[in-house]
Amino acid sequence: MFRKDRKLVLNLRYMICLLVAMAINASVFSQITAPTEIAGISAWWCADSVQQESGTPVSFWNNLVNTTESVSQLVVGNSPTLMKDVPEVNNHAVLRFDGNDYLDGENILNVGNVGQTAFIVARSNGNNGNFFSKSLAGLGKCRYYCMYENKKPTFLAQYGSKYFGPIGQSRLGIYDLFSTQIDLKKNVLSFFQNEVALKQMETEIVNSFSSSYSFLVGAYNNNMGTTPPNASYYLNGDIAEMIFYNRPLSNIERQTVENYLRSKYFPGTEREQFSLGGTITQEYGFKPIVFTVPDRDYFKTIAWSTGESTQSINVTKSGLYAVHVTDDWGYDYIDTVIVKFPTISYIPDQTICDGQSVVWNCGLSGDYTSEWSSGETKQEITITKAGKYAVKVT
Repeated sequence: MFRKDRKLVLNLRYMICLLVAMAINASVFSQITAPTEIAGISAWWCADSVQQESGTPVSFWNNLVNTTESVSQLVVGNSPTLMKDVPEVNNHAVLRFDGNDYLDGENILNVGNVGQTAFIVARSNGNNGNFFSKSLAGLGKCRYYCMYENKKPTFLAQYGSKYFGPIGQSRLGIYDLFSTQIDLKKNVLSFFQNEVALKQMETEIVNSFSSSYSFLVGAYNNNMGTTPPNASYYLNGDIAEMIFYNRPLSNIERQTVENYLRSKYFPGTEREQFSLGGTITQEYGFKPIVFTVPDRDYFKTIAWSTGESTQSINVTKSGLYAVHVTDDWGYDYIDTVIVKFPTISYIPDQTICDGQSVVWNCGLSGDYTSEWSSGETKQEITITKAGKYAVKVT
């Protein structure tokens, strides 16, 4: 059954256009798969990209998106070793640090005045070992690091007189995916271990987060923020990949990068977005269309734009419908679908003079029944008198 009052049509069309714009914006992230498709990528190091034999020292690790900001080590005895076909990371390569190795990028990857998001797939075999840092040994402004410290992964950022350091779960000898984020607009510091939010902390308000400290991989800065590194935090472990963005990513963007890394190194553990179908057109009739959120045991909450929270909904009207799902990692899953049922044709408000008439054809022919407010039951009526007219089609 479908009823259309002519004066309601313009409002309905406006709402549909507004929701379509929202749908286009929301669907962008579900289509992204490669890290370079997300704006703001500033550094990308991948062990698979190193073109040399397995077991050889790596003196230069190329930044895949900005070669002028790469990391290197001129001393062979302090260079990490390339190890290929590592089973624990789906037979991808890693750089192996033996507790005496590090790479130096010098003064790169300042956070700036917006923020930063970083991702790393790595493991530490020792109680203390630095993955990456732009810092110094001791208290200092505008420093950050991600490391194992006292057997636990830690992400620290210090803007001013205070410093903030969320601590993760100890998993020595096991490859993990860590995500770090500094948001200078919201003044929030976030740390994720295997996509699970370890902690989000409010930070001091600052206008800029920059320093001249060296950016080090595999070792921690000395008390001047440079090299030679602090002897206590050399990494005994591996790094497979690091990706940096020069801004805080949205939740959906962060999940996209995490899923990219999970599908690459830990296939089968990624959690992909789902699709309701894009645009669904029902050519005939008004039978309800059922939309269902996939049955995944890690989904925790479901919220439809209709106000329902069930796994499935029945849709009986044209329009745009959205669903927002969250899981036990705190991941967001957002999708929209445009539904099109057969549409009644309408005519605009008109002024007619005595002796004139207007023909309104509802536009639906075939096995439909039309019931006009005038009492007629044909597909079209001829209007000769002023008034409000409506039609119900079944």
